[in-house]
Amino acid sequence: MWVNQKDYNYINVEFSAVYTAPGDLELPKYVKRFQFGIVSGKIQIDLRKVDRTDPNHPFVSQNEMKNCSYQPGSLNPNSDIYHCNFTEENFDRVLENGDK
Repeated sequence: MWVNQKDYNYINVEFSAVYTAPGDLELPKYVKRFQFGIVSGKIQIDLRKVDRTDPNHPFVSQNEMKNCSYQPGSLNPNSDIYHCNFTEENFDRVLENGDK
């Protein structure tokens, strides 16, 4: 494929998560306030390329952890549906047949 542009690859990842609190939680009387929920979200990007000289032994082209743009934090955890969207517009890896 030829697109006559340098930056034609991008990666876009979306996911949602829900925290379900335990049903029968008993707290000590000295605990006045508490919150449960999702405090952060991350995306693991693993790209394994096919080695053209030895297709039986792929190599790791990218192995990175990326943070979601919205991070609720421990002071205000997300107790509803957590949405994460990550986009990298300058994804500099060529995706080819056989890559994983």
